[in-house]
Amino acid sequence: MTLLRGLTLSATLGTIFAAFMGSYVRGKGAGLACPDWPLCYGQLVPAFDEYIFLEWFHRTVVFALSLFVAGAAVVTWRRRNPLRYLALVTLGLLFVQAVMGGLTVLLKTHVLIVAIHQAFAFVFFACQTALTILAFQQAPAPRRVTVAGQPPPTSASISGTSA
Repeated sequence: MTLLRGLTLSATLGTIFAAFMGSYVRGKGAGLACPDWPLCYGQLVPAFDEYIFLEWFHRTVVFALSLFVAGAAVVTWRRRNPLRYLALVTLGLLFVQAVMGGLTVLLKTHVLIVAIHQAFAFVFFACQTALTILAFQQAPAPRRVTVAGQPPPTSASISGTSA
């Protein structure tokens, strides 16, 4: 599996898990267990009870999947992959989604903010899934095999022409 495929697949699976966790947190009534954002009671790792742990764990899952999304954007951009613009849009949507999640907490789950947060979740998931599917459809880049101590072959050396 290529690096890009691994990153996009991990981000897609992480998104599914984050959505599950977000729904679970909301269903358990733990959405405001951490009254501030992005920290929880002003700390990265607060003292836990069941509700605080659920909300904190949801945030931690989102942070982890953010690393995969950002990694995919960096890889596509550095390699000038045709998927780089979709990867950047996906990363931007994730940023907006994170801000909406923060506003959900700061505005005490205002119904409009919750609805927008959910809507962006669907759009982000669609873009992330499309990025993953397209990454798996791309042919992997050819590997450059070299002999120890030898420079990699050039097109001129392969075709037998000299410069």
